[in-house]
Amino acid sequence: MKRIVFLALVGLVAARSHAQSLTTVPSANAAVEGSNGLSTMIRSLPRSLQTVISASELTSVLNGQITGLTFRLDNTAFTAQPGAAINFANYDIYLGQAATTPSTLSNTFSSNYVPGTKTQVRGGALSLASGYFPRTNPAGPNDFAAIIGFNLLGGNYSYTGGNLVVELTHTGNGATDFGLDAQTNSAQVASVGSVGYNAATADGINASLAPVMRLQFTPAMTAAPEPGTLALLGMGALGLGLARRRARQA
Repeated sequence: MKRIVFLALVGLVAARSHAQSLTTVPSANAAVEGSNGLSTMIRSLPRSLQTVISASELTSVLNGQITGLTFRLDNTAFTAQPGAAINFANYDIYLGQAATTPSTLSNTFSSNYVPGTKTQVRGGALSLASGYFPRTNPAGPNDFAAIIGFNLLGGNYSYTGGNLVVELTHTGNGATDFGLDAQTNSAQVASVGSVGYNAATADGINASLAPVMRLQFTPAMTAAPEPGTLALLGMGALGLGLARRRARQA
């Protein structure tokens, strides 16, 4: 019985180390449709979009590992999108510590990063199946699409606090455009956008709108056990083994 309890404990720790959580930014739009639609994130032509998220929006993520993100369809769409599969030759995502606040966002992309913190977490081709962004609520908001996972740095970005930059740039899907849910720039979340892949300067194409975004992350409390924790578990196993041995000798 003791062995079963111990193995169950080990299994629980292992399961918690892989648990994923989700958070929506802006948090005020978690269950509320945004004020507009924005196609920059999935445009048929090359685009770049940089978003700064206030630390106040990321308290649940603090000291956790961000592993992916996604968006949801704007409520102006009449059917799930895209109507047919779309492909991006390059769909790159960068994260980093913000040197600005959402309210003081610069049109120069590099100026919004604390120097040396810009980190690429996703790169290469991306394919989105037909209907990837579901239409689940005609009045909005629709459900979020499946997570676009990170494929660099082991799929994890360590968030240790402060305002966060989320930058994506892509080569365009070459086929279709449709709106994803977005909200007017605010003190919590703000974006600047530009025509082109790997653009360096914003040109106002996103009309001061920030995407309603969902982040996937592994919370700090579910991070993999530290060596000290594993040592304690090992000592517990040894103790249980000795207890069983003594019981047999009694």
